[in-house]
Amino acid sequence: MTLNKKTVSMYLLIGIAPLIIVTILFVNFTSGLIQDNALASADYQLQHITEILNSESRNILNLVYDAAADTDLNRSFYDYAGNRDTEYMTAKITEKFRYYLSLNEFVSECVFVSRDGRYIQEQNYHADGDQTEWQNEDFRTKAYQLVCSADRPVILASEEISGKYAKEPACYIGIQIVDSKEVIGEVFFGISKEIFRSSSFVEMDTMDETVPELLQSTQLILVNSENTVIYATDPAMVGAKQEEYEEKYGLQDKKYMHTRYQAEQMGCVLNAYCPKNYFFKDVLKIVPWILLFVCIYAVVIIYICTVLVRHQKRQIYAVAEGIANFHGYEKNYSLKPSANEGINIIIDQFNAMAGHIFDLNKKVEQAHKNTEKEMELRRIAEIKTLEAQINPHFLYNTLDTINWIALENNEFEISEMLGALGSLLRYSVTNIDMVVLVKAEIEWIKKYLYLQKKRFGDLFRYEICAEPETEYLSIHKMLLQPLVENAVIHGFSEITEGGLIRIVIRGSQQEGLYLEISDNGCGMDEEKIAELYESVYHPEQYKKANIGFFNVVNRLNAYYGGRYSIVIDSRPQRGTKVAITIKNGECSHEDSSN
Repeated sequence: MTLNKKTVSMYLLIGIAPLIIVTILFVNFTSGLIQDNALASADYQLQHITEILNSESRNILNLVYDAAADTDLNRSFYDYAGNRDTEYMTAKITEKFRYYLSLNEFVSECVFVSRDGRYIQEQNYHADGDQTEWQNEDFRTKAYQLVCSADRPVILASEEISGKYAKEPACYIGIQIVDSKEVIGEVFFGISKEIFRSSSFVEMDTMDETVPELLQSTQLILVNSENTVIYATDPAMVGAKQEEYEEKYGLQDKKYMHTRYQAEQMGCVLNAYCPKNYFFKDVLKIVPWILLFVCIYAVVIIYICTVLVRHQKRQIYAVAEGIANFHGYEKNYSLKPSANEGINIIIDQFNAMAGHIFDLNKKVEQAHKNTEKEMELRRIAEIKTLEAQINPHFLYNTLDTINWIALENNEFEISEMLGALGSLLRYSVTNIDMVVLVKAEIEWIKKYLYLQKKRFGDLFRYEICAEPETEYLSIHKMLLQPLVENAVIHGFSEITEGGLIRIVIRGSQQEGLYLEISDNGCGMDEEKIAELYESVYHPEQYKKANIGFFNVVNRLNAYYGGRYSIVIDSRPQRGTKVAITIKNGECSHEDSSN
């Protein structure tokens, strides 16, 4: 990527990133606010439904207790169960049932089931000749056993809802009839499905504009203590288990928000399943406008960035062209000042350097008047003097100047890279045979790898694992750099991303020092490994091809003689590991103050 593109990209990041962050925070805040308000509204509606169910079921439950405590009705139940004047008792019980049906509009059916399985039924909704579920002996047996196993009234789901009648029962409340501690039968009061409509418990096929929008999107089911659906948004699922209902409509998915409300009087639980995407639909309406604004803003930023970069680019190219046109023999050669203060610093230093180079060239010309040998010696001396004066100091000053320019233009990444490069140069130009602390060598390797990562992007990452005790041991500087460079250049030559360089340093003053550099790159076959070892003994044949490894071994020989070992472990496509062991006594311990 060119400097032009990098600079534009940086400006875009600085200009657009805050806008994107603010947009995301705004969308999250808005959706959260909408969700809180909608949930509060839904919670209010559902609590209202629960309160109505509790109130109405309390009235029906009191009616059930009244029937169970009705002495005259119980005596009729007792005689009917004992087969005493059955026809007369049936008429008498039916008359009582009509009385109880008239007391509450939501009670649509009364049924007595004797202990021997016979039953008497009275309802206020069926047409003559209609079949009822109580005619099913299995249903009567199931209902009877369910009530017998409880010590309180039981909620029983209806198993046949035809939908033809508005007052047909959605469920039953059953209670035992006991005479002198003897169970003579059970009485069931059918609760009309009208009770649910009165509480805004809306069925799918009856929804209209008067139903709150959130409730139209919500699945509601009422289950008893047996986890059986008593009533639901989909009446066809009444009598099924709650898990079956959830599986049919996919309510177990994370896309739904599940809330439970306890209807204590009925001994039931109201389950509400609200789709989460309901809360975001209003936010999605404004997303296109936000995207349009972001696009317009991005176009403006790109235009401004392009203009600024082109202007700076022209100034830099003008300076570069002026430097390229200088050959060292032009008297009073200088570059014109720039409107950019940072570039002017470079121009001033170059103008001073150009005058100095011109003076040096004049001295060289004067030296030609001497003998050829003297001229050559003087030329070499002058050039070396020039290099000694210009190379380090001019390079450091130039890097420092560029660093300040980068900081002034908020080029923090470039500034960081220049700082790392300057540190590497200062570290490397001094005596390469110098002994340094392991800690200093690690810091240098980190900066070297940092610049290599900036160069190659996502090609690799690295890990450095050094035991704390090794940080103050001594090591010759830049001993590991050639091996690390080989891992980057050769080890990852066949990949574009996913590389890993791992550096392990352990040991102590007593045990010596163990250094390991490994990568997960393309690796080497046995022939290539043999060639590396052979290059140590025949440098004239392999030195150029294996210069990095040869230099490391050559330096190890010079520093430690036979008191070290180096081992290469590698396989094709499995990476390479180079392990160096320096024996005890060769790595002295340095005080941390050094």
